[in-house]
Amino acid sequence: MIPGRVYGDEDGDSWLRLIEQIFIHVFTPAMQPFGSFASLILNNAKKGTIVMKYISIDLLSQVNYWAVLTSGLVAFILGGLWYSPVLFEGRWMTANGYSQAEIQETLSAMVPFGFAGALLAYVLMALVFALFSAALSLDNVRDCVILGVVLWFGFVASSGLTITLFSPRVIDGWLIDAGFQFTFLVVIGAILGAWR
Repeated sequence: MIPGRVYGDEDGDSWLRLIEQIFIHVFTPAMQPFGSFASLILNNAKKGTIVMKYISIDLLSQVNYWAVLTSGLVAFILGGLWYSPVLFEGRWMTANGYSQAEIQETLSAMVPFGFAGALLAYVLMALVFALFSAALSLDNVRDCVILGVVLWFGFVASSGLTITLFSPRVIDGWLIDAGFQFTFLVVIGAILGAWR
């Protein structure tokens, strides 16, 4: 709680004011190195228009759903390429202790539902990314790419590394996965930022 503020339930959104205050007072110093991107986020937060305020019809109307679908499809295709023999399949299999026979067995068991689920997951990530960028009024490639980097660094890379550190998995596997996740978040940001 921020000293001097009263957080009652009289208007039903006191939790939002608390989140806004935490965002402004705690994350402001951490966002300074990101320059204009940070200023944009902080200015929106100070005006009371941060992400948590409105997941509304207005926010949903700002999303380009063709760009979301395209971003999800591109991320799905990128995943197929990333984990193929062309790029990192061999190193990823070695890092995770898989044989070619195990991979083939897993892939044949996944068709078609595993691939459909993966595609749906990428489209969902692109939709949430688009909602974040709309709520933050990000309307260009650079700011959306920076958002992708921030999301990767703050949530994806850190949680994946934590899981890897407490498992028998070697760090090479995490590096390959984290590299893919970084790449697809940057690509999603670039597509959503360019196709407004």
